[in-house]
This record gives sequence, structure tokens and C-alpha cells, in this order.
Amino acid sequence: MIDLDALAEETEKAPKVKLPRPAPETAESLSQLEAESEVRQHPHRPMTGGREHVARPLPKHQPVQKEKVALETSRGKLGEVLKVLSAPNKHVGSPTTCLLEGVQ
Repeated sequence: MIDLDALAEETEKAPKVKLPRPAPETAESLSQLEAESEVRQHPHRPMTGGREHVARPLPKHQPVQKEKVALETSRGKLGEVLKVLSAPNKHVGSPTTCLLEGVQ
């Protein structure tokens, strides 16, 4: 059985919380917090000239075009197979023709 006296003694010996409890929030305290927040300078993106500001610099170099691999090469054939296998909504394992005899 549980010894209630021993349990009561343990709870009395437990360390007490030393943090002060915050005051309950009222309409006045919330309005004071809001006023303090309005005074504080919040970070924002610098805008020069309104909406004309561009955050990114213009690219200096043109993109390099990838060479198209011919489908007759082994690399081209492998790429086509990988395209089929990587399609998540397609039934890769199912055959394209019917395997039942007598069914066309």
C-alpha cells in the first residue's frame, strides 16, 4: 500500500519554486505592451524608390545549355528508362499488354 504520511513529507521537502508569478494580464497592461512595441524599431527591408527596389543583382553570365544526348546512345537509352521509372504515378511494374490467354 501507499504510505500517505511519507508521501506528504516528501512533498513538503521538495524544493519550492523561486520564480515570481507574473501579474495577470489586463487591458491596461496589454495596451502598455502594445505602446512599448510601437516605440521599438522593428527590422524591415530598406525600400528605395518605392516598389522599384530589386533585392537581387542582375545576372552577369548566360546559362550554359546542356547538350542533348542522342537516344541511340547507351546514355540516351538509360535516360529514357530512368524517366519511366521515376514517374511516381505510373504503374512501372504492370505490363503494357494483357497476359491472359485468349484476351486481345
